[in-house]
Amino acid sequence: MDFEVFTYGGGEFLRVTFNAVAAMLNNGDYLTALKAAATVGLLAVLVQAAFKGSAMNVQWLLGFIMAFYVAILPRSNVIITDRIDPSQSAVVSNVPLGLAATAGLSSLFGDWLTRGFELLFALPDQMGYSGNGLLFGSKLVEASTRFELTDVRTQENLAEFWQQCVFYDILLGRYTWEDLYWHSGYDSMWLFVQDRTSTVRAFPYLQESGARGTAICKEAVDASTGPLALDVQNAVAKAERFYGPQLVRAETVDAAVTKFAASMPVSYQFLTGLSMSSEQIIRENALANSMKRGVSAWAAKVDAPAAAQDFALARAEAERRTSYGALGELAARMLPLIRNIMEAFIYAVFPIIALLLMLPVAHKVAASYLKMILWVQLWAPLYAVLHGAITVYSRWPAEATLHHITSTGTTETILSLANYSGLAQVMADHAILAGYLTMSIPMIAYMLVSFSGSVAAGIGGRILQSYEGPVSQGANEAT
Repeated sequence: MDFEVFTYGGGEFLRVTFNAVAAMLNNGDYLTALKAAATVGLLAVLVQAAFKGSAMNVQWLLGFIMAFYVAILPRSNVIITDRIDPSQSAVVSNVPLGLAATAGLSSLFGDWLTRGFELLFALPDQMGYSGNGLLFGSKLVEASTRFELTDVRTQENLAEFWQQCVFYDILLGRYTWEDLYWHSGYDSMWLFVQDRTSTVRAFPYLQESGARGTAICKEAVDASTGPLALDVQNAVAKAERFYGPQLVRAETVDAAVTKFAASMPVSYQFLTGLSMSSEQIIRENALANSMKRGVSAWAAKVDAPAAAQDFALARAEAERRTSYGALGELAARMLPLIRNIMEAFIYAVFPIIALLLMLPVAHKVAASYLKMILWVQLWAPLYAVLHGAITVYSRWPAEATLHHITSTGTTETILSLANYSGLAQVMADHAILAGYLTMSIPMIAYMLVSFSGSVAAGIGGRILQSYEGPVSQGANEAT
């Protein structure tokens, strides 16, 4: 009989673990140790009956027969199904029936609960926990605000374009910084620049051959024939293949890029209400970051230390604020990994559990082992609840961050140079909250399997304590 074990990113380690357990239990030395443990158990029962005047421990005898001939001796196949990374799925043969059945049935229960909780939050398939991991959509949106064009030549040409074309257009009054930030009437900053850039100014342009020349600002960004516009288009395609495998787990690079291209627009649509393709998202965020670097370089070139200093101070403040959330972000990334490792550990100790089942304390050992398995299987459903709650509650502030009141008094929702970093901060704040709450999930799971209400009070106190240090330090710095 085959049993299916579901995991969320831990398929490779589980395969190694089950293979190791199967190899150990099929080893002749282990079988000898098993017989020795059974002999010790029998002697303990006989001594207890002889010297304490008690009846023969029939329960141990029945337990020994069940453990040896039902849980240990028979073999089964384990089908490992990795929900997040299907390439790590595998089939392991010759696994003891007791381990295969226990792991398979408990895993089925945990997976059923996880997918059931996901239905309650009505998240798109591309944003669910079971198929993608904790806060997958939020992490995509946050990561998108740090996108860069990976083509060095395009980066250099863009830097010259910002300094020689866009910044001088602002100085000459063709449009203002506010016009550029919000680009009202245009779907993106790039379309605004293409339409409003000067037709008489030029900038140094590095060609693909390595030759240096000049390009007219307006002609260079023409959507159909402009060399810089074509460079940006090609660089966006390269960036998509660069960031896709970094942010998405899949069987191949092409599969990761495809999943990334499908998940990014869905995440933006669900969390912000914006309907944009993955290419548009990469382009707008990468160009915004490119312009930021252009501001810094321009300030240094024209010897404007005040502007450079203000920019550096703002960046330092952002980094300081981010450092407060390092613990939360680390917990959000590492605890799901720890869950997979803990699950593998519990399966890996089955040979030791099998030896203990030969002793008179077999019933206590079996009960504790089943409780451990149930404890670790409850992590995934609780992660699904946390994932859904944080994702839903981050929608309103994300949408509100992108709202802009135009000069005519109307409200529009748009991703622009003025608010894309604010969107990243909203996602980061909720990721930090999720990280702190993630640390309580092992305790909540233990509370459920141990029926201990006192654990809940400890969880609340621990969450509140996690805020005391950063708040106190921040108040001192402000003072």
